Formats: sequence, structure tokens, C-alpha cells
Amino acid sequence: MGSVSPIFTLLAPLISEEAKHPVILPKAHHVIDLIIRHEREANAHVGKEHVLSLLRQKYWPINGRSAVKRVLLSCVTRRRIAARRGEQQMADLPSDGITAEKPPFTFVGVDLFGPFMVKHGRSVVKRYGCLFTCLVVRAVHIEVVCLLMHFRDSLVDEGSQFRYDEIMQLISEQAIKN
Repeated sequence: MGSVSPIFTLLAPLISEEAKHPVILPKAHHVIDLIIRHEREANAHVGKEHVLSLLRQKYWPINGRSAVKRVLLSCVTRRRIAARRGEQQMADLPSDGITAEKPPFTFVGVDLFGPFMVKHGRSVVKRYGCLFTCLVVRAVHIEVVCLLMHFRDSLVDEGSQFRYDEIMQLISEQAIKN
């Protein structure tokens, strides 16, 4: 008795011996999952139908399409490639910060971050960052702060490029929370 061949005999001269008599694989088995993963990784993470056609050149998995789909759903690389891109969400501007006649950084939001250990000569000192955000045009300015307790004086003493005399309103996250 001959082997079971799902391929039509009309196409027999056009295909290889492996494709004429493929190895029939059971419906759900760990080895099938490994073969599917191998074919997919060897061919640059192609899609479901392409993996199935590559498999059927040597093997004939029973319920092959569902087996390939099951393995592809557990593939981390496929999830990463098919993931939806994150969209930037921007909050509404405060109503008092929207003025056309005032220059940028008249209405400012401020936040501190850090500390960062910085080498100063032979010693290592703490430094903080101060982030100024213009509430009118969403421009950003970053300064280095030496002392947290007196950060405004610290910025002015170091010859900052930022013009503090033009600030009309300063909003801080800590001021909102408290």
C-alpha cells in the first residue's frame, strides 16, 4: 500500500519528492510548534499563509492553518511588530496662559528632577535639573540647579540664560498638589 498524498497527481512532475510525499503531522504536538517557529524565524517572521505554504513543502500538518495561527498568536516578535503605535496626548493649555501679546515664557510651568551625581574637580556633587515649560507655545528650557532649597537664587547666580524678570505667573506641580 502506498503513502497517503494530499497533492494531486497532475502536479507530480512539477514538484519535488518531498512535496509529493510530505510527512503528515498530528493536529497538536510540541514538535509541530517548534517546526512552525523555525520556519517563521528562518524566513524573517513572515505571515500565516506564507508559513503554511513553506510548511507544506515538506510536511502536511492536520489543521495546519489553525496550528500556524496558534503559534503566531504566541509569538512575541509578531506582537511587537503588530502593536498599535502610541499617540502623544497633550493636555489643554490653561486659559490664563493663552495670550498673544505677551512674549514666550511669560506664563511658565516649572518642575525639578534629579539628583544627578556630577564630578566637580576631584569631588562628586549633587546637581538637579529644572525644567521650565512655556504655557503659551509649549517651548521647554532646562537649567542645572546646585541647591534645591534656593533653586531660583542658584540659577541666577550661575549666569543663567533664562530671563526671570519677564515671568508673570509660575505654576508648579507641588503648588497644585498642596
